[in-house]
Amino acid sequence: MIAVDARFTGNHGIARYAREVTGRLTVPWTALPGSRNPASVQGLLDGWKLPPGTRMVYSPGFNVVATKAPQVVTIHDLIHLGGSGPQPLAYRVYYESVIKPRIRSAGTVLTVSRTSALELRKWLGRSSVEIVNTGNGCSPVFTPTGKAHTGDRPYFLYVGNTRRHKNVDVILHALARVPEAELLVVSGEVGGFTRLFQTAGVAGRSTVLSSVPDSYLAELYRGAVATLFPSTREGFGLPAVESLSCGTPVLYWRGCASVHEICDGYGLALREANDPAEWTRLMQGMLRRARSRVDFDTARYSWNRVADTVNEVLDAYRC
Repeated sequence: MIAVDARFTGNHGIARYAREVTGRLTVPWTALPGSRNPASVQGLLDGWKLPPGTRMVYSPGFNVVATKAPQVVTIHDLIHLGGSGPQPLAYRVYYESVIKPRIRSAGTVLTVSRTSALELRKWLGRSSVEIVNTGNGCSPVFTPTGKAHTGDRPYFLYVGNTRRHKNVDVILHALARVPEAELLVVSGEVGGFTRLFQTAGVAGRSTVLSSVPDSYLAELYRGAVATLFPSTREGFGLPAVESLSCGTPVLYWRGCASVHEICDGYGLALREANDPAEWTRLMQGMLRRARSRVDFDTARYSWNRVADTVNEVLDAYRC
């Protein structure tokens, strides 16, 4: 029997991936016992609860558990390993001493973009490991047709958090120079964004929304002038796919490779990641356009296709 780590919950990217993929698995599987945080030490020990005869463990996230059974994990990105300080150091130790040996032993690792696959190949340093790019999916609720949110003023949309690589400050400083527009943010970090709005002097024209269902998020995308994606690094970039699927263009930095994979030909790419003046110029340009819409090919971003690839990998362990 294959054990699947179904402990990822919430609305963040890995939880979404886990929910969509595990719900489409066709191989016989059982949920890994336990409900603790899969990224914690306690969560690692949930592997001791696996029933005898477990042939392998599959995780839709970056974690492993304490077991001798082979484990196939999904490394969405290696962003955790960058930077300095105790937290990145702890991640580097965990990835090097726990994750990397397990991946090399299993001989297979899953990821979600060409960009992450290239980074993984370099990090693993082992050409014998098969790296399978499953891609990522997009809910069918994200379409150009349907109700669009309207506000008192034209607005830009940002979907994400405040981590350093998200580079949120640059769009807030740009917004301060675009007084005719508002910013709507969809994030669980309400307090963090509220403080950032105040610091940037845009609190009166910025709103953060949390716990937004997909149906309403689609309305927010459709009504936006554009979706802002200022990240300097991403493993994939799901908000970009969702926005384009709703017909709304994306402003992004061309150096963020995984987002460029998605948006090339559909969005507007900035030359500089941290130049508020360039962001201001492009935002003002979008405001002058008459509701610019994009015709995006969503066929590449099907959760069924993602799950089919995962099923093929897991099915090989049943033989």
